[in-house]
Amino acid sequence: MSSLSNRPEKRSTVFARSAACEVEELARRSVTENCSYCYYFRRVSFRFHDSVLVVEGQVPSFYLKQVLQTLLAGVDGIDEIDNRVDVVNSRGVSSVRASNPSVSRLPIAPVQ
Repeated sequence: MSSLSNRPEKRSTVFARSAACEVEELARRSVTENCSYCYYFRRVSFRFHDSVLVVEGQVPSFYLKQVLQTLLAGVDGIDEIDNRVDVVNSRGVSSVRASNPSVSRLPIAPVQ
């Protein structure tokens, strides 16, 4: 009897994961199809859970970070976007958070 009581729970978990995968795929398509900036979004990943799309990765400008968020705002099923995208350009200027252990930090010289 206990195995029967677990079935609906497993089924709902599988359905939720399937729905999350579908939203993640819609998000990926929204930034790769019909977008002239899709080349810059190749380092971006998506995770969807509880109507929140978590976006992580790197883009070369703040403008592209905003373009990315604007494109994702039109995806069905997303109530909130958690934009964790870092801005890292070719000169090394970055918005990477200090909590990211994979990014080395350089000391800042005092202003004279």
